[in-house]
Amino acid sequence: MRCPGDACPRYRSASEPKLDAFVAPMGIGQNAAALVLAKELRAAGLAIEVGDGSFRLKKSFEAADKLARRMVILGEDEIASGILTVKDFSAGEQTKVPRADLADFLRG
Repeated sequence: MRCPGDACPRYRSASEPKLDAFVAPMGIGQNAAALVLAKELRAAGLAIEVGDGSFRLKKSFEAADKLARRMVILGEDEIASGILTVKDFSAGEQTKVPRADLADFLRG
């Protein structure tokens, strides 16, 4: 796998596969919940990176697209409802996924 231009971060080899997901908290208030979610997903055997809630949404999307196949958006609504938004970069689609089903969805 070869990344064009700046598509791969400097600290990752172009031959290294992308992570399963990038968890993007949509505010500093969601950072703790994002860390808990990432810990759960890692325990399920997934390769996960966590963003910083102080990032603007655009910066989170850019970082996620470089690092991972999918981005899990974690905002106040997602935390309250337990339904998470997952952006698949290769398909260009967003899907709502119940938190209980997230690990299985990210494996697929």
